Amino acid sequence: MTSDVHKYYNRPADRSTSMFRILLLLVIVAAAWAVVVPRLMSGSATPSVGSEAPNFTLPSQDGSSVSLKDYRGKWVVLYFYPKDQTPG
Repeated sequence: MTSDVHKYYNRPADRSTSMFRILLLLVIVAAAWAVVVPRLMSGSATPSVGSEAPNFTLPSQDGSSVSLKDYRGKWVVLYFYPKDQTPG
């Protein structure tokens, strides 16, 4: 009896069908991920284009505080390094 079960599950057709099902499942999960994640990431925390930036205060490279309100009426370019000092 054991040899019959072993022969049944080790047939090449069954393995290729299983691989196809796994591949199909991975494609479906990847597609769902590609649709859902951007929608979750685009919440109301992101300011709309042309809107006024919220005031904030951050430490500068020399340790002093810098506030956006100190630059009101002037051109400001703000650039973040999202992976700075990370292993990524």
